[in-house]
Amino acid sequence: MTDHTNTYPIQKAAKLIGIGSNKLFAFLREQKVLDKSNLPYQRYIDQGYLKVDQGNWEHPTVGTKLYGRTLVTVHGFSWLKKLVEKEKQHG
Repeated sequence: MTDHTNTYPIQKAAKLIGIGSNKLFAFLREQKVLDKSNLPYQRYIDQGYLKVDQGNWEHPTVGTKLYGRTLVTVHGFSWLKKLVEKEKQHG
């Protein structure tokens, strides 16, 4: 598990920015920030904008399943907000 200090789920970031989470996920996939599984490309992790929370859960029939969840850092929130606002102005 990742340290959740100063990070929050992308859904919460979407709410704070004022955009629906589905729209934000689609926008970030279009911008090549997230892959088709909604996980960030490595360069955005390296830049300190996003993190991945990794863990596992027990599926009743399949057994242990792994998951990854995209988290936004405090630094990344400012960047993300600017990215969305820039698109709103040009879109």
